[in-house]
Amino acid sequence: VIELYHRHLESKDMDIIVTSSVLVPPATPPPHHVLWLSNIDLCFPIHGLATYIYRPVIDSDMQTVCQGLREALSKVLVHFYPLAGRLSTDETGRISVNCNSEGALFLEAFTELKIDDLEDMGSRPSELQPLLPTVSYSEDISALPLLILK
Repeated sequence: VIELYHRHLESKDMDIIVTSSVLVPPATPPPHHVLWLSNIDLCFPIHGLATYIYRPVIDSDMQTVCQGLREALSKVLVHFYPLAGRLSTDETGRISVNCNSEGALFLEAFTELKIDDLEDMGSRPSELQPLLPTVSYSEDISALPLLILK
């Protein structure tokens, strides 16, 4: 599955290269179980898309920053462990969350653009599309991470 997300993206204004993709499990694995989804849960898309752009608060190399983000994500997933699971279907076809701690997908990407360039695009969401992770829904849903961060 990870290879599906590891690609080179181009748009008219930006060139983005995904340099790393890794599954981040919870720091402490929770007990394995299945969470049944309500009818309301089933009305929403599997993956919600959002773009957050932050200016760095410390002057550090990207490897250190990304390592810190992966460690923080691992700690957060202890409390929000269903996001580290996968969707599954039962014998009736009903979708549920398999809390199996497979991990959230964390993508690292590189672009020559500056933060100011990205902030200027905020008023034009279609131009931010290359920043968002892409998901192939042709895969079996049990293979797709519930949380994908780039």
